[in-house]
Amino acid sequence: MKSKLPVIIAVVVVAAGAGLYLSGMIGGKAEGPLKKHAVAPVTMAAPFTVNTTDTDAQHFAVFNVALKLAPMDEAHWANWSGANAGGHGGGGEAPGPIELASYAKYRSAIVEVASGMSMDTLSTQAGKESLKKQLLDRFAEIAEVDEAEAKSSPEDPATIGIEPPYHVDEVFFTDFALQ
Repeated sequence: MKSKLPVIIAVVVVAAGAGLYLSGMIGGKAEGPLKKHAVAPVTMAAPFTVNTTDTDAQHFAVFNVALKLAPMDEAHWANWSGANAGGHGGGGEAPGPIELASYAKYRSAIVEVASGMSMDTLSTQAGKESLKKQLLDRFAEIAEVDEAEAKSSPEDPATIGIEPPYHVDEVFFTDFALQ
């Protein structure tokens, strides 16, 4: 019995060390936070009303859009959600979603892309999927320009994650009507 005790202790110590290593508590990478925060979709501030390209009659689409951003690291998340605001219990809205909901470049892109489509196209599921893809492409272009602009100007750490660039992963239509 005594000869097995050191072996059992060694196995327990090795297993505990392996568990801590695999969980990232010890021996983890030092270059950045491990946790990424998922961002709930943000609905744009106001619905969109756009004329369609139809020439035979006056048609328009009325819809609203919600944007799901790429997951954020700890620093961006803290600013986005308002966790860096301090205070006792907060009470205000998170600053990031407020900024995104009224971001003029995205609002303009939505109007431009949607108004370039016909009523027949927008009335199909494939048409709506095409609109989503075109919007994602346009948002990626805007984020690229915004990122270049951000790198060329001094960055205020308090605005990281609140102001552009925004990296949109998904587009949702929360309302959609054609007339």
